[in-house]
Amino acid sequence: MILAEGEYTAVARNKDNVYEKNFSVTPGRNQLVELLLNQDQAEFASGNVN
Repeated sequence: MILAEGEYTAVARNKDNVYEKNFSVTPGRNQLVELLLNQDQAEFASGNVN
């Protein structure tokens, strides 16, 4: 998915739990955004894509 420049919020729902993470998209910079979930915690990872 390609997003335009701006501020975004990733939202994931699993049963009664809702997970949110804010992130920014800047022009000219490739970035991987990944939301990893398990039953106990949510982890947000982001990094550069070459």
